[in-house]
Amino acid sequence: MSGDILARTTTRSLAGDHDAAIELLHPLAEAGHAQAQLLLGGSYFATSGGGQAPDEGILWLDRSAEQGNLTAQLALARLYDEGDLVEEDEAEAVRWYRAAAEQGHGDAQNNLGLALLSGLTIETDPREALEWFHRAAAQGNAPAQVNLGLAYWEGKFVPRDDAQAVDWLRKAADQGQGWGQYYLALAHLYGRGVRRDDREATRLLELSATQGYAEAQNLLGSRHDRGLGVARDRARAAYWFAQAAHAGLEDARRNLASTARRLRAWKTTQVTALRGSADPAASALLDLQVDETLHELSRSGDFIEVVLVDRAMTGFVEAGALRRR
Repeated sequence: MSGDILARTTTRSLAGDHDAAIELLHPLAEAGHAQAQLLLGGSYFATSGGGQAPDEGILWLDRSAEQGNLTAQLALARLYDEGDLVEEDEAEAVRWYRAAAEQGHGDAQNNLGLALLSGLTIETDPREALEWFHRAAAQGNAPAQVNLGLAYWEGKFVPRDDAQAVDWLRKAADQGQGWGQYYLALAHLYGRGVRRDDREATRLLELSATQGYAEAQNLLGSRHDRGLGVARDRARAAYWFAQAAHAGLEDARRNLASTARRLRAWKTTQVTALRGSADPAASALLDLQVDETLHELSRSGDFIEVVLVDRAMTGFVEAGALRRR
């Protein structure tokens, strides 16, 4: 019976009929069915009707979580942690991260560790935080492996241990975790816990930069600019500086301005578009006005890949819309 109701509820929810889902779930949730309580809480958050929806949603998620429903515990922890749909409450977030962590959930263990390290309204406990990082990292949680590696790398709350740091950072990097790749690259650059290797450091920085990690993008740009671990290529340097600057890294913005001055400069002769690729049908990233200054990164057929220093953006412009500055 309960399985049939839950299946029908899923169908209604997928169709966007959350009010019908609520009506179906209420009797089962009132009878104490934890999964129904979880789904009912989610339905209240999904429905557009009434200002009481978040309050009702929390009530039913709480009842489900109190019965040990892991998904409900995680949902409550994240709601209170992020403070988007309900008022932010660090103590409640920690309470539910702890409940989920004690059930062995790696992300909950890692988030609990972070809260215990940097709590604003709760008492910090670095020793317990590291215990949770260890537990999460041991089961393969990549963010926890990074956090544990950094603890050993920086010597915070534990004696500095470069070998342990590199071991945990490599585990995270091997899973494709960008921060793990970045800090493992630093280990290879400085020869900490591993032999110094410029090429391996650059390879790891490229992996991290491609995922959007601004610090890796900025450092990779510097290595292209100076020819460290790669052939010198100021155009690629400017490209990576622009990505990092666009993400808000001020050091990268300064690097971009300095590097772009040494690249070929162009002016727009007409209103044109900065495109996402060298394809006339590619989406326009930005409308460029007459007399905009651009710097050349590369060429691709009838398009020139450029960077706009003032907006830290890269893209492609039709060559016919440009003249040498």
